[in-house]
Amino acid sequence: MSAPTVIETPRLRLVPLERRHFEAEAAFFARPASRPYGGPKPREGVWRVMAAMIGHWTLEGCGFRALERRSDGAYCGRAGLWSPAGWPETELGWTLTDLGQADGLGEEALIALRQEAYESFGLPPLASLIAPSNYRARQLAERVGAERERTLDLDGLGLVELFRHPGPEGSASGRSLQGASA
Repeated sequence: MSAPTVIETPRLRLVPLERRHFEAEAAFFARPASRPYGGPKPREGVWRVMAAMIGHWTLEGCGFRALERRSDGAYCGRAGLWSPAGWPETELGWTLTDLGQADGLGEEALIALRQEAYESFGLPPLASLIAPSNYRARQLAERVGAERERTLDLDGLGLVELFRHPGPEGSASGRSLQGASA
């Protein structure tokens, strides 16, 4: 794995998280809409999380990217690979703003990141760890072909549901990366 690159999809640019994304991230986490992602959080807490995500690239060679809408550069959230110390396995994670949840932008980002994980990094089928109460994230995982595998008890986070993504050749149900976007 390596330093973050830019990934372009038809409607998004997935770029390295940078200081310029902080205000949009802090604004999102100040709102009750951030509750499914561990919010609301004070600005200082958002700063620490962003710093950890940026540092994750140095420590693990993978991490989150900012999602920017190509048409106007609007911040749509962040998504990427996450594997900090103590994590059960490499996760495909995301935090989407209202814009990122609209019109299939989340699906577009996850499929592109999953494809990179398999083609560039050679990773096995990825997991997404989702709080049982985060129904939007569960629905998104299912829309890109992930299937609920089991429930885990993570120290400090409580119960999470592990969703397994289809691998490079598709899942047991026959869905492929291309088919997951339909």
